[in-house]
Amino acid sequence: MRATLLTAAALSLLTTGLLAGAASSPAYAAARQPGFAGRLEFRIVSRLPGPRHAAVTASGAFTASGYFIRKQATLVFPHGRITVARHIQSTSEPPPNLRTCTFTIRQSGTFAVTRATGRYRGLRDSGTFSTTLRGKLRKLGPDRCGKLVARRTVTIEAGHAR
Repeated sequence: MRATLLTAAALSLLTTGLLAGAASSPAYAAARQPGFAGRLEFRIVSRLPGPRHAAVTASGAFTASGYFIRKQATLVFPHGRITVARHIQSTSEPPPNLRTCTFTIRQSGTFAVTRATGRYRGLRDSGTFSTTLRGKLRKLGPDRCGKLVARRTVTIEAGHAR
């Protein structure tokens, strides 16, 4: 009986060791990479007033819908999360139109996926992004505007998944 327990324990350790070795093999790594490649675009839309998190859609190499956590720069989809880092290269911030109290701010630059989980684990993607923020300020009188009352922000991140 004691020999059987020792044999079972040894077999368990051997199996665990073999599986650990397989997990680090190139074949296992290739099987764990996402099964998609090609052009990939993320569209992030936020509104004020609106939901707490911006809506996000992915199209191209894969299609998914979810939401964006701005503080963490994370796209959350039903089958995993993708974190991106952006590098702003230009910003256009003209003053508001005092007659209509509306304004538009534009930013552009580059982005790269820094982390991906779930079905997207191993995703490598980078490219360019552009953001357009259109807003409306409270009208206080002729040629006077106050606090922000509404805004809509659209960010497009376009790259190539591999």
